[in-house]
Amino acid sequence: MESNRFPGLLPRSPSARCGTVIHRIIEAAAKKKINEEDDFEEYWNRCIMIEEKEMADSWIERHLVPLKKSTPKYELKKYQCLLAIRSMFNKTRSHAAYDIINKISREIWLETQNKVVGGLVDAIISTKTGDIIVDYKTGSITKLIGNHEAVQEIYKIQLQLYAAIYNSAFGIWPVSLQIAGIDGISYEIDFNQKECINLLNEAYHIATEINYVVADETNLGEMNDLLSSPSPETCRYCLYRPACQSYLERREISPPAEWPKDIIGTLYEKKILGNGLILIRVVANNNNLDMITIRGLHPGRHPALNFESDKIAIFSMVSDNSPNNFKEGILTTIYIRR
Repeated sequence: MESNRFPGLLPRSPSARCGTVIHRIIEAAAKKKINEEDDFEEYWNRCIMIEEKEMADSWIERHLVPLKKSTPKYELKKYQCLLAIRSMFNKTRSHAAYDIINKISREIWLETQNKVVGGLVDAIISTKTGDIIVDYKTGSITKLIGNHEAVQEIYKIQLQLYAAIYNSAFGIWPVSLQIAGIDGISYEIDFNQKECINLLNEAYHIATEINYVVADETNLGEMNDLLSSPSPETCRYCLYRPACQSYLERREISPPAEWPKDIIGTLYEKKILGNGLILIRVVANNNNLDMITIRGLHPGRHPALNFESDKIAIFSMVSDNSPNNFKEGILTTIYIRR
C-alpha cells in the first residue's frame, strides 16, 4: 500500500514528521539553498507548515497540529538542527557527524547491476583511501542491549546491504559505513563482506518470491497472505495495520504483550463522562473474550464512535493502571468493522 502511495491508515508520529523537516533542512543547507544562518527560522517554519498542512487535511492527524505542541522535545530537535547547519556555515569540525553533514551534496540512488535491488543513500563521500557510505538519522540510533548502548540492528542491516549493492554496482567495497545523528555523533558500522553478500542474496530471493506471487495473478486476499510476514517488530510502526488481515489473525496466536496495543472486538458499552470524554468497553475477539476498557477518548477525534455499529477496532492505545485497561494516546485511532 505504501509503495502505491496509498495514505496511511494510522497517523505518523509527530517525531517522524519533525524528522522529515530536519532531513529536508539539512539537505537544503548542503545544497546551499539556505545561505545564511538567519534563513534557518524562515525555512524551518516553511517546512513545518508543509507538514502541518498535510496533517490538517487528514482526519487521523489534524489533532496533532501544531507540531510544536505534539512533538516531544520539539525545541531541542529544532536547536540541534540549527547547530548542524551552523556547523556547515561556519565550516567547523567539532564533531565527526557534522563533518559528514558538510559533505552531503545530494541523495544518491544505488542499485545492483541487474537492477533488482536498490536504495537511496544519503551520501557517498570520496576519500584518499576509498568511499564512505553515510546514512543520516534524525531519531534514536542506538538501543539499550543488556547493559550497554548499541546501534539498532535494523540500521546495521541497512548499511550492510548498501555496501553489497555498492559492490555490485562498482566492483569494489566502501572503506567505511557510517550513521550520522542530529546530535553530532557518528557511528562506525563494522561489516563483513561475506555477510553483506548473504544479505543481498536474501534480498534477491525475496524479490523473486514477490514477483512470482504478483505475476501468478493470485487474488488480493491470497496475495496478502503469501507476501505478509507479521511480527511485533515489523508491525509496530506500520501505518496499514487496520487493513492487514494477516496481522490481525497472527497477533491472536502469539503472546499479546509483544504486539502493538490494538484491540478488535464488539462494542459492549459507550459512556460519556462528566468531563465530556468517552469511555468504552469492548469484548475482545480472542480466545478469552476479554473485556477491555478504554477511557479518555475525545469524541471529535473518533467519528467511528458516532456510527451505529458494534464491530470496532482500536489501534495504538496506551496502557492504563491495570490489565485490560487502556486510555487514549496521541496516535490512538478507531475504525468500525463490517
